[in-house]
Amino acid sequence: MPKAPPKPVLVWIGRFAELSGYGSAARTYLQVCREAGIRVLAIDSQTARVVGPSSGVPVQIEQGHDGRLIVRGADQDTRLFAVLHETPPHRERVQASGRVRLAGYTVFETDALPQEWLDHALDFDELWTASEFNREAFASSGVPAHLLRVVPHAIDPSLESASVEPMHIPGSKKFVLLSVLSAFNRKDAGGLLRAYRQAFTSADDVTLVLKLRAGVNDADLERHVWGPARPEFDRDDAASPHVMLLKEDLSDERMWQLYKRADACVSLERGKGWDLPSMEAMALGTPVVALGWGGISAFTDEGSAVIVPPDKELVAADPTLVEGHTMYAGHRWATFAPTQAAEALRSIYDDAELRTRLSTDGPRSVRERCAGPVVASIIERRLRELKSCDFRSDKTATLEVTPNGVLARPSPQPVQVFGERWPGVRPPHVPEATRLLAHLRQVKTVSIWQPKRKLERVEAMMAAYHSAKGAIAPEHAVARAFEAFARIPRANKLDKLKALRTLASQETDLLFAASDMTESDPLVPYKPGESLDGWTARRKQLWIDTGGLAPSPEERARLATQRNRADGQKIVIMGNAPSLRRINLDALRGIPTFAANRIYLAYDQTDWRPTYYTCLDWRVTPDNHREISRLSRSTFFFPNRFHGLLRTGEDVYWYHSINRTDRWREQFETDATRGVRGLGTVVTAMLQLAWHMGYREFILVGVDADYAVPKSVTQSGPAAFDTGQRLELTSTRDDDHNHFDPRYFGAGKKWHDPNVDEMVRCFAICRKAIEARGGRIVNAAPGGKLEVFDRVNLDDELGVRALRAEQPGAQLIEPAGTIKPAEPMDPDHLLR
Repeated sequence: MPKAPPKPVLVWIGRFAELSGYGSAARTYLQVCREAGIRVLAIDSQTARVVGPSSGVPVQIEQGHDGRLIVRGADQDTRLFAVLHETPPHRERVQASGRVRLAGYTVFETDALPQEWLDHALDFDELWTASEFNREAFASSGVPAHLLRVVPHAIDPSLESASVEPMHIPGSKKFVLLSVLSAFNRKDAGGLLRAYRQAFTSADDVTLVLKLRAGVNDADLERHVWGPARPEFDRDDAASPHVMLLKEDLSDERMWQLYKRADACVSLERGKGWDLPSMEAMALGTPVVALGWGGISAFTDEGSAVIVPPDKELVAADPTLVEGHTMYAGHRWATFAPTQAAEALRSIYDDAELRTRLSTDGPRSVRERCAGPVVASIIERRLRELKSCDFRSDKTATLEVTPNGVLARPSPQPVQVFGERWPGVRPPHVPEATRLLAHLRQVKTVSIWQPKRKLERVEAMMAAYHSAKGAIAPEHAVARAFEAFARIPRANKLDKLKALRTLASQETDLLFAASDMTESDPLVPYKPGESLDGWTARRKQLWIDTGGLAPSPEERARLATQRNRADGQKIVIMGNAPSLRRINLDALRGIPTFAANRIYLAYDQTDWRPTYYTCLDWRVTPDNHREISRLSRSTFFFPNRFHGLLRTGEDVYWYHSINRTDRWREQFETDATRGVRGLGTVVTAMLQLAWHMGYREFILVGVDADYAVPKSVTQSGPAAFDTGQRLELTSTRDDDHNHFDPRYFGAGKKWHDPNVDEMVRCFAICRKAIEARGGRIVNAAPGGKLEVFDRVNLDDELGVRALRAEQPGAQLIEPAGTIKPAEPMDPDHLLR
């Protein structure tokens, strides 16, 4: 039995040195994980430095001269689970590859995730948040629900074990109410003071202490505290109750002493991502008065705190409470009636029995939900359940962290001209255009947060453009885009950077335009009688050298006519796995279906034909090109890599297969005229093409994610995927148990190493992309091991009887069936 891989190393990246909620939470997570025996490497997100010891963690650490921290797995088996405990835009400062899974951890205070955070949030492999409140808010904002996990903030173990002495506050009255205003945004100090004035007068033996950051000046106080409290509360009115200001940045331990001195903590802020002060105060036995809305509801209820009920309707985020923060625009939060808040404050002051009960029930409630061992067990469980397919690839784990405000140098990218790879052969691109696009890709690797290095790259790019101007027709998209960029004055760096971001996003369009600038047609058709292996090798090398050639403008225009024609309909996406035997294909007539590769082996047993068909693999397609070219009664989408090998016709649309990037929007293409991203299996190409046509509900059948290479198969080529198999496989007999027919990869057939982990990773990418855009994808296969998608019943989804009765060994087709040999094809039929 193979040895199980070691549990992943947890890498926590957070603001460990900062006196803030994010800093306090990061330090607590680190402590509770280490006390629970979890192997954890801590990295300060602001400085990109390792925090505390790293011994015992199987990683290699390198601190670059430019400030970057590079962490690599000590060996091929090391797996890293990295948590970036920051606001999502900081995602650009962390790069992950290989056996790494990257999670983001954040909270927010309203009923939604800021739109400017959404794209960054979706670039994580999963997103953690502290409460069910935030999970629901993020899901409603466009983050697919299956990517969200609730991991509560933890109580600092030091707080639980420490003997905390109350802080002495000179000048305070006997009864102290404490409110922590770490910042003025969201805190609604005016609303708190108005409620305080309704509850008390100067005759009451009570002081409200407002804990503020150091450096708060009188103008800030007038604008954010005293001004908004008028006219109900006027500090110059002798009848007003006592208020004290504590303007100081305190350590965690000093904050605990402050909570211990308070008779009650008050939290009436409108938006709450979590509320660490209230949690820590409750853990110390200090009663809490809180607005019952937001993240605080994760650890409070009417039995553990005095809850001020929110108004029934949420209101738009008050611009006076989020001044200068456009990310709150359109968001909503709770509000409260000042009279009810005043009653809550008065009750905690008057009722000694209530305070005594809350000093016991509060700590019990918060410890049951947020104690260190409770939170550590949630993290431990997540680490245990991870599978090899959950990590980014099978290569060595590598993590790079760039300090905040410091530029990290991207890995050098060789600038390559096509003609240099094919000496003596006329290049399919204008060489200068190819060089220009190579520079553009380098520019795109530099974060928009890093303007100095970005502009250095731009200078090289523009020099390449000017050297190419004579070779590029002015009407081409390449020329138009770069001329528009060049017209922006160099001194206006902000506009330059904004235009550069737009230009970089058009890379695929520019590549298409450059591929139109051909001196001759490089897509030499296959001629019957020549070596098919030789033709395929030449075509594949052409694709390696050029990054792939797009279809002609005419072909792309034809493909564009198919866009959004389905108008949100449902479609069945078909794999060719053994579970397909249990599908009654005749029942699918009239239902949109998309199939691929050797599905035609079933055609002699059914009158059904798929609505759409495609093929993509470099080995499978050439090996079966004659049979594929004879197919009819479907709409065919063929990749341009096989132009000249597969037939053309009015029922054929050509598309371009392109690589995916690390950005979620560049992993799944919604407009096939821009290309179709390569994602591990032809099924993902079908999904992207179906989305292009307007389908928004995808039902998978015949995708089992269960693959084994028979011993009778011969192997050659590199071991590309670290699966123990060689890349290139050839069957010696009809013994294919991985597909619906044993002849599928039967005697003499060529195929590739079935990297199931990579397939599952790519299916996860598709699910994220589809659900983030409002679509739906489910698995209706009767069996198999594909668990990335929710399971559904095919009959229920389609409203027809498409599933066969359970019959052991049932066959979709008879193994004895044959495919007639194709006649030699006229090469002229293959030309445009």
